[in-house]
Amino acid sequence: MTNQIKLIIDGTEIEVERGTTILEAAQSVGIQIPTLCHDRRLIPFGACRLCVVQQKGKSELLPSCFTPAKEGM
Repeated sequence: MTNQIKLIIDGTEIEVERGTTILEAAQSVGIQIPTLCHDRRLIPFGACRLCVVQQKGKSELLPSCFTPAKEGM
């Protein structure tokens, strides 16, 4: 099993390491998602909800700082 996954953010196909958050995946290709409580020195917990994103085909909003990116997302 490969440790890399592929997903698409704003039309850009991205390949990242499994376990990478949506926020980290977006930042890796220069896509900016606003954050407030996110700090790399802390364990992400998604408290402020400023970084929410929508997954295509779903109605639920996901905190990008806390949600792991998944294959095919």
